Amino acid sequence: MTKSLIKSVAFIFIVSFMSCGEKENKETTKQQKDPITVETATVKASNSSFISTSGQIKALDQATMSTRMMGYIEEIPVEVGQKIKKGQQLIRINSQELSAKKAQVAAQINKAEANFKNAKRDYERYQNLLKKNSISQKEFDNVETAYNMAKANQEAAQQMKAEIQSQFAYTNLQAAFDGVVTNIYAEVGNLAKPGEPLLTIENPSKFEVRTSVSESQISNINTGDEVDVYISSLSLKATGKVSEVAGSASQTNGQYVVKVILNENPEGIKSGMYANIDFKIEKSSSTGSQIMIQYDAIVSQGELQGVYTISSSNTAILNWLRLGKKQGDMVEVISGISEDDVYILNAESRLYNGAPIRLK
Repeated sequence: MTKSLIKSVAFIFIVSFMSCGEKENKETTKQQKDPITVETATVKASNSSFISTSGQIKALDQATMSTRMMGYIEEIPVEVGQKIKKGQQLIRINSQELSAKKAQVAAQINKAEANFKNAKRDYERYQNLLKKNSISQKEFDNVETAYNMAKANQEAAQQMKAEIQSQFAYTNLQAAFDGVVTNIYAEVGNLAKPGEPLLTIENPSKFEVRTSVSESQISNINTGDEVDVYISSLSLKATGKVSEVAGSASQTNGQYVVKVILNENPEGIKSGMYANIDFKIEKSSSTGSQIMIQYDAIVSQGELQGVYTISSSNTAILNWLRLGKKQGDMVEVISGISEDDVYILNAESRLYNGAPIRLK
């Protein structure tokens, strides 16, 4: 390669490098000059605090159907997700043992009624003979005793019939309320056993959340308190009211069960979903105010967490914070920002320290 060719290549490389540098400087200058449009929020202070717990959502009316009788399932005329009416048949079980008992009781009833009919006829006849002094008192007493025994046997047989009929209710399971079939645990042909879950139904018109609260906090919660309920799987917030506060924790390891009825049914809500509940409580004046900001405004870098604020020259400044408990879509700030400070909630492009900003 000649010296002139080497000089030409070097010259082209230097010119290209200088052009790239100028272009990069121009882009950097433009980036610094073009303000980023942002939306801001103001730091709030409150004399209220929250007790935050988690719980599971359940339908207010929910039932698991089972039987007291052993027998083979003959029919399940419903399916999961089907709407049902009160009194509608859900499962039919064939119990040969119960059918055999019914036949035996029927035979006993026929025999008891025949014996009673004969004993009554003798009793009435001997009653007339006693009035005419044609028989002794002892003879009448014997007939009266036989009559009373026959009457008792007849009543016992009728009682057995009523008991058998009530047991048949457990072979034809019916819905106790209007609702929806949520689960079926059995199939036609299966042997149903006493107490074994066969099917569950619920009424989806009203839901509740069951949670547990420690003994140090339960005194702050009362029936009728309004609460906020956050369902993370649906990304929504609902409201509810405390419907029941357990009076004892002896069977729940020191945790008091609290039930909250939702004021409305958010779309997509289902039994079994988990929710976070915030019970609002008043703080004493000695504890000071609680600083809260939107959780979505938090910027994380490793283990550090902060929020962007605005300088006097309208540029973004990253403030590192010490955070407390998250409460729904808000988070407590222990240090790093003060009440009434303005912070950046979101921006149209990526923020950085010193970035010029423009309010939305």
